Amino acid sequence: MILFFCTLFGCDFIYGILQKEGAQEKKILGSATPSVYSAEVEHAQKLLLIHGCNPGKIDGKLGGKMREAIAKFQTDKGLPVTRFIDNRTWEELNIFSATGLVKDGKLDLVVVQETLKAGGFYLGKVDGKTGPKTLKALKDFQVSNGLSPDGRIGPKTMSKLNDFLLSQ
Repeated sequence: MILFFCTLFGCDFIYGILQKEGAQEKKILGSATPSVYSAEVEHAQKLLLIHGCNPGKIDGKLGGKMREAIAKFQTDKGLPVTRFIDNRTWEELNIFSATGLVKDGKLDLVVVQETLKAGGFYLGKVDGKTGPKTLKALKDFQVSNGLSPDGRIGPKTMSKLNDFLLSQ
């Protein structure tokens, strides 16, 4: 019976009905095979890490540790916990990319400094380097936003920077 439907509609169509989130993940990450490198999986791992969810070694391989990180991310964001990178999860993972804070899965320090400067926190030259002026500006920004002033750009600080950029 399933073979008949696969022949008639295509197996991806049937998979999309039976496992919607898995089918969405396949569209987003491609046919990621556990223990086989995938650039898309590596990018997703970097995004999970930026959001404070440790996917294990950034190696482009989809494994159990990454599934745990996806579940933690979904829990943190109030999303249904599917352990798959479905459309809603992918959209949330890329929220910092929309404002330019993250490019190619990496924090863009130039954009961070420009944001801090626009908010009146950073008085130095925008150079993309984390020096004493950037650390002071980050701490001042964190204090003014009710965060612990540790000078690190963790998920909470990223969210506040992102909110600031969206309000501009």
